[in-house]
Amino acid sequence: MLFYLCFGLSFLLFFTAVQTEADEPSRVLAAKLFFFAVFLFTALRSPEVGNDTIQFYNAYSRIREIPWTERGSERYEAGFFALCKLLGMISPHPQTLLFFTAWMISFSVSRFLRLYSRNVSLGCLLFLFLNLWAVYMNLMRQVLAMCIILFFLESLLKGRKMRFFFGVFLASLFHRSAWICLIMLVMYGRRFTYMTAVFFVPFTLLCFWQYDKIFILATLLLNRYSGYISSERFGGSNYFGMLLNVCVCLAILLYGIFLRRRDAKSSRQVQEALPADFQLYMLLCCLFCYILGTRMYILSRVSPYFTIFYLPWLGMEKPLVQMEEMPLRSLDGKISGKALKRCYPLGPFAVVFISMIYFCVIHFFRPEWQGVVPYRFFW
Repeated sequence: MLFYLCFGLSFLLFFTAVQTEADEPSRVLAAKLFFFAVFLFTALRSPEVGNDTIQFYNAYSRIREIPWTERGSERYEAGFFALCKLLGMISPHPQTLLFFTAWMISFSVSRFLRLYSRNVSLGCLLFLFLNLWAVYMNLMRQVLAMCIILFFLESLLKGRKMRFFFGVFLASLFHRSAWICLIMLVMYGRRFTYMTAVFFVPFTLLCFWQYDKIFILATLLLNRYSGYISSERFGGSNYFGMLLNVCVCLAILLYGIFLRRRDAKSSRQVQEALPADFQLYMLLCCLFCYILGTRMYILSRVSPYFTIFYLPWLGMEKPLVQMEEMPLRSLDGKISGKALKRCYPLGPFAVVFISMIYFCVIHFFRPEWQGVVPYRFFW
């Protein structure tokens, strides 16, 4: 855990030493430096880092040895099978798969932040301390699917819905759960109202009560997940973890609403590249998945498609470094001019500090949840 803390604190010092939100080149530099480091440590990690990493490590070795015609012998989707076969032609070492997925994660999330977050430096730190990076080192196929969705999200924002639908189809070739992202087609462009929030509560309670019937209905579309009905994990074995995720998601949702209301009352209100209503809908979808995840753990596996919106949602917070005008006074007390003063707003540092505590509590008391602590290199 000390490794990740040192990593995060190093970039926190860098971001506070440099005006990373002052101009576009600085924003790009901040994101590129941070995610280049993320790429290196994700790619060079041992297969022991991440509960599911060893599973994909071994799958890579198996898949590259079997012919294309025997794809049915593996339970993985066609896209992941093809990826392992193609990478296997380049190198027999399973670390090749980790290098590719590390590049996909770094490129996609970095691009997402630069396009849609007003506070790139804060988003980088929260990517670590809100455990998004830890999750991405586990759910390889879902994360590959999510990276494709993030790439095609720009098409949705430009109104090219068929192109976005194609992106969802392409993502489903890596993990079938990507079909849930079709909800973005429905939600985009809709205005969020109080009636939506009022409807969300009874709908979620109804689904929570009838979760078994809803899951059975879902398996009609995704038959391969029917086995979870009788498994030990179906029924929510990790209640505490899911409840904690519910609280974190709800806190982020409410704090983001507070930030937008604060900006609405001030002169610093700026149009968001990613509509606030759309982000709010995505966070409600995330909250819904976590609430039902207390009854059926498998549903929490689709949450990475929505937790990524934590970053632009909290990106409304003030920069870590802010330049403000300071009046200069002469000896007689009269204002003789103005100068720029460097200041450090409390808000973003409080967000980083609280998320850091959350990160430490999770990985100190429940390191088995993601298995990324301690960090080890593959050699």
